[in-house]
Amino acid sequence: MNRVKLLREGKMQIIDLEKSAGKMVVSEVHDTIEVPEKNWRGR
Repeated sequence: MNRVKLLREGKMQIIDLEKSAGKMVVSEVHDTIEVPEKNWRGR
């Protein structure tokens, strides 16, 4: 899991969790976070 989508105030951001800047994002009350589902091969 290295990329997640963050929907905040109507704006979509793709966050790379492998980079240090992506690890510093703080979620807020009305944020929507989408985490991609792995397929049967684990990718």
